[in-house]
Amino acid sequence: MPGGSKTVDVVAVTSFNSGTFSLKRMYIKHKNFVIGHTDSNFCNGDAYPKTCGAPSSAVFSKRGPQLTWKLEPIEGVSYAVGVEKSSHPFIADEKVRKQKFQHVVPSENIPALTANVRYSNDLGHIQLGTLLRVYDFYHSKKGEEKTVMNPTGGANLSGVYNVVPKKTIVKASLVIGSGIASWILDFAVMPKTAYKDVYFAPKGKDLGAIEQLVAWGGFVGVEHYWMPEKFYSVLVLNALGTYDNDKREAGAYKGGVSAALSTTYKPIKPISMSIEWEIGRKYVVKEEEFLKNVDKSNVSKNAHRITGILKYSLAS
Repeated sequence: MPGGSKTVDVVAVTSFNSGTFSLKRMYIKHKNFVIGHTDSNFCNGDAYPKTCGAPSSAVFSKRGPQLTWKLEPIEGVSYAVGVEKSSHPFIADEKVRKQKFQHVVPSENIPALTANVRYSNDLGHIQLGTLLRVYDFYHSKKGEEKTVMNPTGGANLSGVYNVVPKKTIVKASLVIGSGIASWILDFAVMPKTAYKDVYFAPKGKDLGAIEQLVAWGGFVGVEHYWMPEKFYSVLVLNALGTYDNDKREAGAYKGGVSAALSTTYKPIKPISMSIEWEIGRKYVVKEEEFLKNVDKSNVSKNAHRITGILKYSLAS
């Protein structure tokens, strides 16, 4: 690409408990264009709290193949417009689909459109991101073959505020939309039998039973640096929820609240030691009806965990 610049950013992450190699980004920049595997334009990775490594903020960032055009027309204002590979429309109530709607097959043939606009100054920034994608479902029952298109979309408002520059920083994000629940952490990490962007109404029929899951999620996080870049603590408060739950199966995930507190110390640049404590409470659809049919000894509304991480970063 004569006259342009190429940037390839490869990040490897390994941990003592998994020993895995993860390629997070690989892309090429040429003038105002970015092509390759990198962060989506929909959410704002710069606004995510600097937790110890375990995902602790409600809004979930995705990466994938994309072509994006970025521009900064005036100082402090930037925007991006992109075409991205659409993720698979994960289905809540997957067991219901397998039992009643085996012939309904989701695909990911139509790319997603994403865009964002950001205003920045010395105190931080604020960003608005949008996402538009179309889910297509193929009805494979013999004699009734057809494809149904479901447009979905959402918005993400996020920002960073430097209360005391390089010492105390507040970060926040709120996402809401239809068919975008997999961008919200609790839905994104749930088993594939229990989530996420669309669902099959139990009383529906065939393709008419496909409903988009309307969901929201948000967090507020505070980072405080006791020693610049070497010793810091992070507090994150999260909340998330869903709408139209009267149509969903009893026991389906409805929402929750949580809080996480972590502390990280970096004795030397490539090594970091962290500990995080998180507590939370989850809610399910039609809870009373659900609890009548399950062993209550195996059901808990509340959860907590303590995580310790020792990390050696190859990117340092």
